[in-house]
Amino acid sequence: MVSVILPIFGEFRVPMLRVCLESLKLQEGVRLEITVAGPDDRSDVENLCEELDCNWVGVPPEQGRADGAFVPGAYRNAAAARATGDYLFNADIDVLYLSKTFFIDLVNFAVVNNVEALYWPPMRRMPVYTVPLFLDMASSGSLAVLLGELDLDRPFLASIPGIPPPETVVFRNNTRTGWIAREAPTFSSISDDGTSIGPDERILVYLADDLDLYRSSPDNRGKEPFFCTQDIHCGSTLVATDYFWLAGGFCLDFTGWGCHDADFQAKLRRICSSREIPRQKQFCVVHLDHQRNYFDCERWRANRRLLEERRERVDGAIAEDRKNLAQFKEDE
Repeated sequence: MVSVILPIFGEFRVPMLRVCLESLKLQEGVRLEITVAGPDDRSDVENLCEELDCNWVGVPPEQGRADGAFVPGAYRNAAAARATGDYLFNADIDVLYLSKTFFIDLVNFAVVNNVEALYWPPMRRMPVYTVPLFLDMASSGSLAVLLGELDLDRPFLASIPGIPPPETVVFRNNTRTGWIAREAPTFSSISDDGTSIGPDERILVYLADDLDLYRSSPDNRGKEPFFCTQDIHCGSTLVATDYFWLAGGFCLDFTGWGCHDADFQAKLRRICSSREIPRQKQFCVVHLDHQRNYFDCERWRANRRLLEERRERVDGAIAEDRKNLAQFKEDE
């Protein structure tokens, strides 16, 4: 069994959560235990979880908030403490699954390749201006049909049929050398063997209008996550449950958006066999784009500094995080 963990934060609303849960309910071949964790005053979310037969974990503010922002690791750790699956899959509520066999294929890939952790599924973006229409269509029709009818002809996008997809601008960035180059409009990072992108390379996907806005002011330097996404969902991680606890779960020092997931993945690389999810069609997910009003550049930079500092002392970071997990296990 796979325990799926979904935190819900400030601006995210029930309609998006509903379609995410319904997407998970379409999975075949493996049993999923779905747990949603959020602020303990979100009765709307608790009611939806009861309606769709999912677990709900309400996190009190003394655990779930710090320095004026949410603590994402607290929500994920609280949900993990109640999980009973052989694997944990940490994801987000703005992600949908195109293949009905996504999870069984992922588990089988882990078993066949003898790895305990997999992360970063390939991702397509649903443009923000079409998401409200998609949610309305899903509320009155079959989500399975809607997912099957999405227009996937344009690389990196998932579009509603009949609505022209936006122009995209795609860059390939080598994080080791700093080299960056623009790719052709027809470029796709999905391949049959899933290895078209090097280990030090990142694919950055801009909508053309967002790129123009980014370039309109030098003050936007350092705010790239507000304007673009990668071609992978950075926050999705499958891990054998025992290794979640051995890694210390998620660090509680990251606040707001960014880096807590990368930190967790770095710890997994230290303690167990782990690798990226292949960029193959069966592992592709859809991201429901939304306004990132929660993005705080200064907090993002602070999180980046903390991430780099902890990477220099991974073993010590793991030991600290293990101690912090005790509060969640006591609440079981």
